[in-house]
Amino acid sequence: MHTRYPTLPGQQKKRRPSRVGRFVRKRFRLIVIASLILVVAVLFYQKRSLFTTSNASDGSSTKLKKTNGALEKGTPKYQTYLPSGKNIKDYGGWTRVSPPERNPVYAYSDTIGKVPIIVSQQPLPEELQANTLDAVEQLAQGYSANQKIKTKDVTIFVGTSAKGPQSIIFAEGKTLVLIKSSAGLSNDALVKYVESLTAG
Repeated sequence: MHTRYPTLPGQQKKRRPSRVGRFVRKRFRLIVIASLILVVAVLFYQKRSLFTTSNASDGSSTKLKKTNGALEKGTPKYQTYLPSGKNIKDYGGWTRVSPPERNPVYAYSDTIGKVPIIVSQQPLPEELQANTLDAVEQLAQGYSANQKIKTKDVTIFVGTSAKGPQSIIFAEGKTLVLIKSSAGLSNDALVKYVESLTAG
């Protein structure tokens, strides 16, 4: 990566959050982090077999493979975003990366340049729909995505590990988007990809 996160108190920024609010925020953050860990595991589990190169003429496309029957294909019933001019069939379809008992999170694999990425998307929780930018920023800070980059349409939050892989999170409409890269990407490359996602 889901449904609980406190609405920020608007203009009352100095107001101390309630005990219940802190509990709900912590719970939602843990759920999102768990989804992130699952996506990371999908990226790096069975390194030699996770990504397969398609027969496309450019040879650069990658597809997310089902691992030990744990990951299933499906169709999200909420708004999703793809790079401009692309169809989900170009990526081998959507793969569900959340457990059956959790709210749905679907992902596809792609590349930016030669760097493999996984893009996961889920419905934006109702509690994040008010003051969304501030709420997503607080959420991003929960796993050290502290770099803020403004694109043409959205603001993205980027976290970079010591070894290079990055986590990018942002909200578009009523969808929460998480991108996990297997190596570091330039800001220009990230912005170009995100703008392609949100162009429609």
